[in-house]
Amino acid sequence: PCLVFTGSKACLVIAATFTLAHWTKPRWAILAAIPLLAAAAFYSPHTALHRLDIWSWTLSNLTLLGHGLASYPVVFGAEHAHNDALEVAYEAGTIGLALLLFGFAALPRHGVEYVALLSLALVSLVSFPLHNPATAFLAAFLAGRCVAVGAGICGHHIAGRVGLCPGAHGTR
Repeated sequence: PCLVFTGSKACLVIAATFTLAHWTKPRWAILAAIPLLAAAAFYSPHTALHRLDIWSWTLSNLTLLGHGLASYPVVFGAEHAHNDALEVAYEAGTIGLALLLFGFAALPRHGVEYVALLSLALVSLVSFPLHNPATAFLAAFLAGRCVAVGAGICGHHIAGRVGLCPGAHGTR
């Protein structure tokens, strides 16, 4: 209840992500997370109807190659799509969205970095956090950490070389 009363949609999405990441039975985790995601997307009736209108308009105007980067706020006014994936699909086309989704799917799926990046990706389905430079930097940093941890590369240096994480890929 305290998550709902704060009015923070991002908090609800992060709670849903935590539920999905730490529940032992995936089917029940998904069922538990759906109400949190729905509450985040449709916190108030006005917000719900407004977002559905925006998403409907955006979906009806998608093209294969898009309308150009940063064109959404110009065409739609000062508004964003309240869904970064839809806005990418509008601006970069369905090909651009496919490339973005492929890049995300190619990331190693383990570690706290991936859960944090997944939380940010879920928040971006009901908001537009990647249009804030600090949040976009955080997403890029987390994606880089996912790749580094997946490859067993840590940030410490040994004799001028980047060392492997203890226990990663054959190290002890």
